[in-house]
Amino acid sequence: MLKKVFYFCAVSFTLSSYAHGFFQSKATYVLTIHNGGEMPFSPVLVYASSQERANVKVGDTTTEGFVKLCQTGDNSLRETELQQDSQILAISKGDNLILPGETKSIEITAPKKHLRSINIETMYGNTKDTCAVVNIDRFELHKLKHHRVYEVVGHDRVLSTGAFSDPTLEDADNKCNSAPNAVTCLRNLSEAGDNIVRFFPDYLPSVLNFLEENFGVDQTLSLLVPTSGALRYSLKLKH
Repeated sequence: MLKKVFYFCAVSFTLSSYAHGFFQSKATYVLTIHNGGEMPFSPVLVYASSQERANVKVGDTTTEGFVKLCQTGDNSLRETELQQDSQILAISKGDNLILPGETKSIEITAPKKHLRSINIETMYGNTKDTCAVVNIDRFELHKLKHHRVYEVVGHDRVLSTGAFSDPTLEDADNKCNSAPNAVTCLRNLSEAGDNIVRFFPDYLPSVLNFLEENFGVDQTLSLLVPTSGALRYSLKLKH
């Protein structure tokens, strides 16, 4: 009788340990990013979340960290903001710029049980406050998990933080008189904004003509942001 009780307890303990391990198990994803545009991307910030929707949404008030990321490419403050968010399960960061035509990969590991989305944020490097933002939701992750697809592919949404207004030619000669390049001039032509996230608006033709006349065709072309997104990504499960 004692042996039976011991055996039952041992089996119960084993099953309990297995269940705990199963629900606490993690998955590692490999994210490959290709820059198909004409300007560099800042080092990418990738985070896994228990929330399905993107952390950054059009119409939301911008955080200080997101403004800093999309204005300068520095993602350190943005990382701190995410670390303080209880819905963020894991964070990974790239080390270097992703130059036009380059492809780079980064891994992120997160608990399977609570994972609802994987997100990417990176700056369009030749802009005043514009980011490439990606939200891979639980439906796409579910297909990967159950091997219904080999990879999830897509491109970014192009968002502006709203910290700056659209560039205009008001007093343009004075604002750009000492600007060393078209990027600096573009930023000088923008005033303080309302800090509301929005989709990226195309630059006015008059602004582009001014930049082309003062800084040349090549520099002006390097400022163009495709509203369909220049960042292409592929997400796979690491086996």
